Amino acid sequence: MRFAWTGMLLIACSAAGAAQPAPGTAQSRDGGFYVSQELGVHFTRGLNLEADAVNAPGSICDQYLNPFTDRMPAFCGSADAPGTQWTNAFQATAGFLAGGAVGYRLEGGPWRVEGEYFFRESSYDEASPIRGREGAAVAKLDGEVIIADDRIGSLTSHNFFGNLYYDFTPGGRVTPYLGAGLGFAIARMDYGLLWVRNADPDAITSVAPYFPADRMDDLGVLQRNLASTTSSLQANLGDQLAGYQVMGGLDYALSERVTLGLKGRWAYFTGFDDSRVLDRLRSHAPTNQLDGSRPVAVHIGAGDIRLFAFTVNLKYRF
Repeated sequence: MRFAWTGMLLIACSAAGAAQPAPGTAQSRDGGFYVSQELGVHFTRGLNLEADAVNAPGSICDQYLNPFTDRMPAFCGSADAPGTQWTNAFQATAGFLAGGAVGYRLEGGPWRVEGEYFFRESSYDEASPIRGREGAAVAKLDGEVIIADDRIGSLTSHNFFGNLYYDFTPGGRVTPYLGAGLGFAIARMDYGLLWVRNADPDAITSVAPYFPADRMDDLGVLQRNLASTTSSLQANLGDQLAGYQVMGGLDYALSERVTLGLKGRWAYFTGFDDSRVLDRLRSHAPTNQLDGSRPVAVHIGAGDIRLFAFTVNLKYRF
């Protein structure tokens, strides 16, 4: 955040030093190319996650920890195994936004077009206990798993847009404008997951229904093997998102070629989706199979990705 405010001050000082306008200076109505740069802050809404463990039929199917593989349920080797799904939510946050553009003002009129790039970083830096659960997660999160957290460090994106603007008073000293654009973002999410099981074997209850009364000793072996195990993932997830945005602002002419302005932006992007294989599954390699096949992955989806931004903007017309 300190970087953002320092950068905006540098933009303002550079513009003032370069322009030194005479009284009554206004922008030219002539068409032509211009370049611009901007720096400011943005704000995001809370982020909602939906997660699904892939190839994860449950602890009863774990060949590393269950020595009774000959008596495992039939679903352990089929696609009909019970899944593990959960949802989570993260609080709204803020971050900096910086970018630049090359544009062209149409001759004699109020319209201009531009190609724009900007970078944003939303700093969540939050670990959030799982909020909702489905499938095998229901039994596990009622005392068997004592820590079940998702973590997001930051969400960053490189954004590329084509924009169209309408200047309400082209050629004036002060020019209000509105614009809209279409584009895409290359997004990255710093994501982490940590599940820790209870150290008390008696609290490991999700596997109990698969053992009849005459196999309590076998159940005890598996419960002891599962106690205190952890599953974890730390990954930089990525996806490409389509997006659109609307903008509005005011430009103030420092000279015939240089303007300094304030700009507001609202941008919306399609949902984020990516998958990664776990780093560890129940304290061993990320698969239920001793031969290493069918690695267990986590699919992460995040919707409603949008931002509001306020920036200082400097333009130079050729």
